Amino acid sequence: MKATSLIYIFISFILISCANIKFQSNGDLPIKVSSMDKSRKKYIEISKKHESFLWGIIPDEHIYSFDEYFRGYDVENVGNVSIVQSQGFLDHFLMYLSFGIYIPSTITYSGWGVKKGAN
Repeated sequence: MKATSLIYIFISFILISCANIKFQSNGDLPIKVSSMDKSRKKYIEISKKHESFLWGIIPDEHIYSFDEYFRGYDVENVGNVSIVQSQGFLDHFLMYLSFGIYIPSTITYSGWGVKKGAN
């Protein structure tokens, strides 16, 4: 009886848990939609590790401000921003080995920036 109850609780956690990831901009670095002059363009790609615990329950919400990452690349603004979350072989292996208690992944931000001071 106790084992069955424990299994039901375990399955319930798996079915109701999820991670909430929020990508936002602070407004510090303008996001442009229009195309830019090619001589001023600079392609930027940034990869950051992301971790969740207990099937995505902890932390309750992940907030990533991507303009903080792009600001370090000496650009006035960015355009064509792409955000991709992926898991490699080792990430999958660790997730299955821990039965979903630890979920590692990589978030890759990419976009075209306008170089500062370029005319």
